Amino acid sequence: MPMVTSRGCPFHCTYCHSMFGKKVRLRSPENVVDEIETLVRHHNVDEIQIYDDIFNIDRERMMKICDLIVRRGLNIRLSFPNAIRSDMLDDEMILKLKEAGAYMITFAIETASPKLQKLIRKNLDLAKAVRAIDFASRIGLITRGFFMIGFPTETEDEIKNTLRLACRLPLTTLSIFSVVPFKGTELHDLAQKATSPRGRLRLANPDPSYFAPNTFYTDETGISLRRHILLAYFRFFTPVRLVRYFLKIPRKALYLRLLGGLLKTGFIIQKNERP
Repeated sequence: MPMVTSRGCPFHCTYCHSMFGKKVRLRSPENVVDEIETLVRHHNVDEIQIYDDIFNIDRERMMKICDLIVRRGLNIRLSFPNAIRSDMLDDEMILKLKEAGAYMITFAIETASPKLQKLIRKNLDLAKAVRAIDFASRIGLITRGFFMIGFPTETEDEIKNTLRLACRLPLTTLSIFSVVPFKGTELHDLAQKATSPRGRLRLANPDPSYFAPNTFYTDETGISLRRHILLAYFRFFTPVRLVRYFLKIPRKALYLRLLGGLLKTGFIIQKNERP
């Protein structure tokens, strides 16, 4: 069951939406855990996926939510498809999340370039984020990384450095996205200023997919983001990593059934697309 326990984020990443604004509104720990308890005891929910912008913005609140889950004896799994600011996690917080039932945390790193961290105004403390990933991995959590390549002014060396970091970290799995500067974001305005007329044409008619083969960056530079992404995936997903990932998954039979369905669907689509 997806769940939102807060709205808003005080940070100003240039690529991000402003759906919930920059003022954070927090539900109380008791209110959050009351809802979890209702879902567990009356609706047989066995996993909650937290979709806040930044669940750990208030350390004490996060710790109390975890304590209440344990105190009430709620047998629940927690996963974070996003919702966590990685450089605001310490060892005690990660242990508390695991004690409350967390088995997966997503770490949105985006870029290894300090220059680009400043440009996109994420300003992530990379050293702290790396320490959090290392600790979470060592205590057995599934660690998922998010990375973005193809920012305005990004060089190919910066792309390679980001992908080298992604493959070097002790992550269980990762996703690498091509940058899409959506209209209405500061990143879109920045991209318009930093690109030629050819690049601006792509910005005016963007492919909304984060996996699109053609992006404003590729049109502008001739550098294939898709090629870099595929090579990074081949380097990252070694047989050893895939086995470790499978061993950490809590419901393996369900996972295999879902994976089989996805593979079957992909085969049917490819078959139907043949001339």
